[in-house]
Amino acid sequence: MLALTTLWLLAACDGGGDGDGGVDGGAMDTGVIDAFVPRRDGDLPRCERDEECDDGVACTRDSCGMNGLCRNQVDIASCDDGIFCNGVEQCDTELGCVPGRRQTCNDDDVCTIDRCSEEEKLCEHFPRDLDEDGDPDWFCSGGGDCDDTNSLVSSLINEVCDDGIDNDCDGTVDNGCATQCTRDDSPVVNFDDTCDASCGAPVDGELFVPCGAVVTMYGEHVFSGGAVIEGRVRVQPRTGAVPTAGSLVIDASTITVAGLIDANASGFNGGQGPGTSTCRGSGAGYGGVGGIGDSCTAGGPAYGSRTSRSVELGSGGANGFGDTGGRGGGRVVLRAGTVTVSGGIEADGGRGGNDGTIDEGGGGSGGGILLDGTTRVDVSGVLSARGAAGHSTGFSSAGGAGGRIKLFAPAGTMTGIARVEGGAGASLSGFSSTGGASGTYFELF
Repeated sequence: MLALTTLWLLAACDGGGDGDGGVDGGAMDTGVIDAFVPRRDGDLPRCERDEECDDGVACTRDSCGMNGLCRNQVDIASCDDGIFCNGVEQCDTELGCVPGRRQTCNDDDVCTIDRCSEEEKLCEHFPRDLDEDGDPDWFCSGGGDCDDTNSLVSSLINEVCDDGIDNDCDGTVDNGCATQCTRDDSPVVNFDDTCDASCGAPVDGELFVPCGAVVTMYGEHVFSGGAVIEGRVRVQPRTGAVPTAGSLVIDASTITVAGLIDANASGFNGGQGPGTSTCRGSGAGYGGVGGIGDSCTAGGPAYGSRTSRSVELGSGGANGFGDTGGRGGGRVVLRAGTVTVSGGIEADGGRGGNDGTIDEGGGGSGGGILLDGTTRVDVSGVLSARGAAGHSTGFSSAGGAGGRIKLFAPAGTMTGIARVEGGAGASLSGFSSTGGASGTYFELF
């Protein structure tokens, strides 16, 4: 009778508990339930002490049960490294602790930027705002930014007069501006040597683009007198029919830019240029390397020099499935005794196309801006050679790199803004194209 009672007690102790004083399946702080690997009792080694049951796996609790059999219970909590964003670590009964699946935080909404906050231990979703000016893209709910690649354009800022841009996104260029100079409502015209004074042709060896005028120019131009730009000069984009376009070089005794020289997306076409990647959807390089498409190993290469007295056209982003990459920024060179910029000179890259396919074209790289004064260079305005962002719906659309901006003169001042940031990459539905690298800014006074 005593022997039967003893056997019954041993069975009761072994049937419902672990016999090791450990946690019996309770929830751990990782949110994963711990368990042990089931084995038939015939497979379990016999033991008398806990030390005899060590299986060499750091994340198991090894013990000798009251029935004389070893127990190796999985302890997932012992694998927790305390980092939220790298996922929940797991315990493998052969390998020990192994990494879990990282937190992607992807909400499949193209109008949000998703990130994992280690500090708050949660996923965060912010309205898409590529230029980080505080105003989301107006194609998304609650956004009012009509050009989310340009931080100088937003529904939250005031209109900048006479720059030829709808800065406040009200649908009208220079709306509400007081007249700051005599306006000339000339139509858009092409600049050549036969053009008369109304469209900015040389008059007694001078160039004058009046406030309100829009003039298209490209190539090299020499003026024995001064060059004054109060209106807008658009640099003719480079094309197969006009391969010398995309670049504007002005030589004069003095050059004053109070308006805007616009060479945005005037450089190499998508898929063309020394900084174009051979991998679909990657961003173009110039002042830095281009962003990397999701299925690629490298973006477009950098080229040119940071300190030489020359600049190049920006390269086009890599093409996608039927989509052309974004155009590179143009090239602007101003040489004079004195060069003064109180307005703006822009040579940003262009975004890739989108026809609804999986891989959209990559962003174009920023172009080149060179101000070369034999006496001095003074800048209080904005110089911009930014890379273009990857297409906002591009699964494999990477950003273009920034371009190159250079200032040379015996004396000068730079109190304005120089922008050479790379464009952001698309990161949608688990794809992870990267942004382009920043370009270079160099001054030698």
